[in-house]
Amino acid sequence: MIRNLGFYRTAQLYKHFSIRKRVKQVTDKIEIFPGTTVHSISNDRYSFAYSNPAKSDMDTFKFTDYDCIGFDLDNTLLRYNVTNLVCMEYEILAKFLVKIRGYNESLLKPLTDDDLDFMQKGLLLDLERGNVLRISPDGIIRRACHGTCLLNMDQIREIYPEQKSEITDTFCHNIMATWNGPLSEKVRSLLDYFDIVASLAFARIVDALDEEHGSFLDRYNIWPDVLAGLIYMFSREHFQSSNGIFGHIKRNPEKYLRKCSLNTISWLKEIKKKSATFLLTGSNADYVNFTASYALGEDWQSLFDIVICFARKPGFFITNRPFLDVVNNDETDTASQDLKRDEMYSQGNWNELLEFFARITGKTNQQCLYGLSQLSSNN
Repeated sequence: MIRNLGFYRTAQLYKHFSIRKRVKQVTDKIEIFPGTTVHSISNDRYSFAYSNPAKSDMDTFKFTDYDCIGFDLDNTLLRYNVTNLVCMEYEILAKFLVKIRGYNESLLKPLTDDDLDFMQKGLLLDLERGNVLRISPDGIIRRACHGTCLLNMDQIREIYPEQKSEITDTFCHNIMATWNGPLSEKVRSLLDYFDIVASLAFARIVDALDEEHGSFLDRYNIWPDVLAGLIYMFSREHFQSSNGIFGHIKRNPEKYLRKCSLNTISWLKEIKKKSATFLLTGSNADYVNFTASYALGEDWQSLFDIVICFARKPGFFITNRPFLDVVNNDETDTASQDLKRDEMYSQGNWNELLEFFARITGKTNQQCLYGLSQLSSNN
């Protein structure tokens, strides 16, 4: 199983980008723990508001203060058996890299407990240097590996003077600047259980190339192949064809998915009585229906006033893509002109969703809350 991550512990940066889901009162209150930031979305264009970290263990906010409350699905309402998921994902990625891209068969070695501990949320890949980094919120590199080999502090400072670099500074000040554009070719952040397997695949390839050449390379060009493997794994067409990770989950949902508790489902029903509720996820409609039915029950859609699939976050919040109708859990080419209650849509944008909330709540100045697994999700 995935153990205490101690030696390679995730950078503390990410606790500021999470919403704890431990509920104090199922009707309208949730505990806010130290270091936690709550994200509320205003009705201003592209505007996000962040509360300050809580001052004590018992500080609370009320769900009833919000007119519209939404949730992500994957790793939020839908929990995975992480160990089984990560092992399956790594196996698929490694086979792709060996059989399709011709990398060393050492990638296919069975995973050990140390390998599982190596893979975690919050690591940065220095793509050109072949390094895996753990950083603090101010961009200081606290631990680093070249491939899978841990570097000591002198080695880190030799590579990164003052234990910092342009990419770590930029990442801490503007995560999205490293997600797209020129810097995306130099650094990659691994933020959830769907992409953390890339850290070990990347590191093992670096090890293999160093061994083949008898020394470190001046520059590594691994990431395009690893990214191609991730794209293959998560191609949304694979649910219908039962390929990639979706095929494994479709055939053995009990191995990879966890059911929501009855308390959680009751809590969602109570929230809907007082606020507009929505599900906003990057997953495709067919996968959403399958996994939500397993975790929340066959009538899962009744828990929400509207469901948005394949939202392509964060673009959903900053662009104006049209909402597309969904028929029989398939995205159509038809742009919806009028969002309706109790329906499922694909893609779309935040501004039109706000207009929908205004119609069903009768309020034009809504306070909206969105609970998600990690802030810079991008699908």
